[in-house]
Amino acid sequence: MIIKIYDASGGLVKEAKEVNKKPGSYSYIWDGKDSQGKELSNGSYFYTVEANNQILVNKATSVK
Repeated sequence: MIIKIYDASGGLVKEAKEVNKKPGSYSYIWDGKDSQGKELSNGSYFYTVEANNQILVNKATSVK
């Protein structure tokens, strides 16, 4: 499973890879930081979840 988080302009800000996951429901808590550990601003972000040759795209809002 691969989770990718993008900013509103489509730039990749974070990627998380989770391997060897069995089918089921999972959660992922994003800390609001990019891949270098920099705190990102409040706003709208998009994320994709890739698993078993399927991709889910959804919108998230960061509020601190």
